[in-house]
Amino acid sequence: MDGDMSLPTQLPLHRIRERRKALGLSQDALAELTGCLQTQISRYENNEAIPMSDALEALARALQVSADWLLGITDDLHSSVNESDLDDLERAAVIALRASAPNQRQRIITILREIAEISTSR
Repeated sequence: MDGDMSLPTQLPLHRIRERRKALGLSQDALAELTGCLQTQISRYENNEAIPMSDALEALARALQVSADWLLGITDDLHSSVNESDLDDLERAAVIALRASAPNQRQRIITILREIAEISTSR
């Protein structure tokens, strides 16, 4: 890898800690999900190290956010979703939403968001 290896001054890697806590995960649990060491997770959260592309991808997947959000490129937690990114349960949810009455879709989304918020705030 060419170029200066010094750390940029203001990557918002604190987002890793914020999201980890929002999901109710410990550093050890996040380390297990990503294949990183707990000490490395701590270094990322304290902006002492920058995750390389493979670690960044693993963190984004485990934290259910986009890498762009982790790096502060966007304030949207999730990038656009492709159908190939969905698992079977998520596909079933989309199919059920599409089958619902058009005037009820927004209500269903609001309910799902409330459930998601409750389930992550343990």
